Amino acid sequence: MERFDDASTEGDAASLTALRAQLAEARHELAGCRAHIDRVRSALQALPDGVVVVDAQGLITDINLGAVHLTGWAESDCIGQALHEVVRLRDSQGRQVDLLAPRTNDAVVTTLVRRDEHQVLIEATLTPLFDTQRPTVPTDVQALEPPIGWVLAFRNVTAARRITDELTYHATHDALTGVLNRRALESRLKRAVINAQEHGTPHALLYLDLDRFKAVNDNGGHFAGDELLRTLSALLQRSLRDHDTLARLGGDEFAMLLTHCTPSEARVVAKRIRAAISEFRFPWQGQEFDVGASIGMVTFRNGALAPRALLLRADEMCYLAKANGRNQVQVIAAERPIARSDAPRKRPAVARR
Repeated sequence: MERFDDASTEGDAASLTALRAQLAEARHELAGCRAHIDRVRSALQALPDGVVVVDAQGLITDINLGAVHLTGWAESDCIGQALHEVVRLRDSQGRQVDLLAPRTNDAVVTTLVRRDEHQVLIEATLTPLFDTQRPTVPTDVQALEPPIGWVLAFRNVTAARRITDELTYHATHDALTGVLNRRALESRLKRAVINAQEHGTPHALLYLDLDRFKAVNDNGGHFAGDELLRTLSALLQRSLRDHDTLARLGGDEFAMLLTHCTPSEARVVAKRIRAAISEFRFPWQGQEFDVGASIGMVTFRNGALAPRALLLRADEMCYLAKANGRNQVQVIAAERPIARSDAPRKRPAVARR
């Protein structure tokens, strides 16, 4: 009996020792897990982008300082709140954006309404979380199961979008007058040519060159010339329809694309513009200048000519208007070849002044 008791006691001691070893190992693993969680959380807090973690019900379980700063909410007020209450998103029409609605994982650019109602433009990406620790469920099956939560990452792109918009504006607009430039005109003219090819829609292109502009520069100086160009750009813009295009090609030359415009309608517009410029008087430092406009017009409805060919044809008609006495409109259809009698001769250096 004594040997049996000794053996039993020794067995209990061994079990206790093994249990203590297992407990120590578990505590060590727990400490490691806590340290890992702390490191992950520290990394999460250090991210400049906003990061929000939500559960399967869409309630916030974690939020980093970047998200706190962007949303204007205190961290303690966010936990347990619905995602759409803290991260309030609106589309371009002011409608609420539900990021948890079925969608792709592609980034979206939308407006974030902060807690103080200030609005910023953000780029957001929503990533679903799945339980990958379930050994009894194959990975391909897990992917078909509902997510156990989501991670929303977003960043402020207001300044970046502003810079992009400014670069786009400067790439497509004339720096002096603010109207479109040649590059933007050619892009719109290309679309008009395609429209004419596909639907036979009539369009017209006007090429305008100011008469007596050199006298303004010579007598009033280049500041006077610049101000005249800005003033006339506004006058030209008012003479066009909302969907027409005005562009400065350089110097004192402008082009106007009249879309969905018949030849007779385009003639009326061209004559109205010529008359308005002819009647315009430009006062400058005690002087008064009058200018005129020589306009070449080409109409097209079958898209047979490329955009640059149309510009060249309109330019030739503009030169012909100058050669025939200036301050007039010369018209030709793109489909009709220029008659030999109308063909402009080689331009002298002073012909366009």
